[in-house]
Amino acid sequence: MVVMYKPIEHKKLAEEVFAPKLDIAEVREKIVLALNNPSYRSRTLQGISQETKLQPTVVLQAITNDRILAHAVKIVPMRSKDGRLLITTKNRFSKEASFKEKFVDFFASRRQEVVDAK
Repeated sequence: MVVMYKPIEHKKLAEEVFAPKLDIAEVREKIVLALNNPSYRSRTLQGISQETKLQPTVVLQAITNDRILAHAVKIVPMRSKDGRLLITTKNRFSKEASFKEKFVDFFASRRQEVVDAK
């Protein structure tokens, strides 16, 4: 009897066991909760990732590919002190952003984008 090993199926099985499929609604909810955390005015991608216990790539994909989430998220026109992109919700930005942040956002010729977070 000859047993043939199929590495593709084995890899697929390993991915299903170690990386279960995530429900987009659940991911969206976790990200929005992290962005609305009252301890922070805005969050970095890494901060969202730590709080939600999701990989940064999952957070980045959700923000860029989920239309509902993309509509609710606002990229702050200024970066953190260490140069990281800051993210918040549009609602929080309109309520909590400083005059300077709103001014820069209004007159920005090159807006920050989520792909800049890499």
